[in-house]
Amino acid sequence: MFNRSLLHCKKRKRELYALAARKKRKTSAATIPELILPLSIQTALICSVTGEMFDDPVVYKNGKTYEKVILTTFREGIDFSPNRILKEIIQAIQEKKWDALSELLECPISLEQMKNPLIVIAQDGGQSFDRRKDILKYIRDNKTNPLNNTPITEANLVENKNLKSFIEASPKLLQMFPKKMKKSLSI
Repeated sequence: MFNRSLLHCKKRKRELYALAARKKRKTSAATIPELILPLSIQTALICSVTGEMFDDPVVYKNGKTYEKVILTTFREGIDFSPNRILKEIIQAIQEKKWDALSELLECPISLEQMKNPLIVIAQDGGQSFDRRKDILKYIRDNKTNPLNNTPITEANLVENKNLKSFIEASPKLLQMFPKKMKKSLSI
């Protein structure tokens, strides 16, 4: 009986999150007209709570991305940062700017394609870059963000799970592109 009531509470909590998101949302969820994406790509671009494509994605301290409305409704403090790269990826896909995808998936520091992206969870955070020993050493030694020199520690870095799943699934996008678009995408 305890497990059933716990399951019911979790289900109710999820319903409340989704209801709060629908009430606060000014426009309907973003859609990608005339484009059916593979399921693995969709899961990286859709909020696990609302089941809709992100309008304003933020990364919580557990590394998962949620709709900002949900976290601001139920959370206090600075436990999340905007997922800027994911928002730009969604905009590029909606506008069918396939060339922009390859640039967005590059680490802004190493200029190589990210494999294991981290995101800065801090007051002035939201930047994503690849997990590399030299970058982590820089943060350890200087205690600053390598992109904007704001103070951070390794505790402010979390894995950007949605971006990582998008990167892992991105080769499936190559199958959808015309030949001329494949050249611009080096995934």
